[in-house]
Amino acid sequence: NHQYKGTTKNLPFDLSEDFHVFSVVRSKDLLRFYLDGQQYYSFTPADANPFPFNNPFFVILNVAIGGKFDGNPDASTVLPQQMQVDYVRHYEYR
Repeated sequence: NHQYKGTTKNLPFDLSEDFHVFSVVRSKDLLRFYLDGQQYYSFTPADANPFPFNNPFFVILNVAIGGKFDGNPDASTVLPQQMQVDYVRHYEYR
């Protein structure tokens, strides 16, 4: 049933001007999303049934352009784009 749920966050700055810390904290029945230490979104079993994130999964980092979430590129879209990743860190609760 391929659905998506999310939010758009309007920022008072351009993300491309500096490095930023994006974080996802996963616990049983809850995902919390942060940008530079500020929580901006959460996902719970009320958002999807069955809750898919209590199972093993992996993370994909990509530069997505177009699609249903933010629309297709137009003449104002700057291409090519790139994503620079300094590090990816994974912690596991024990």
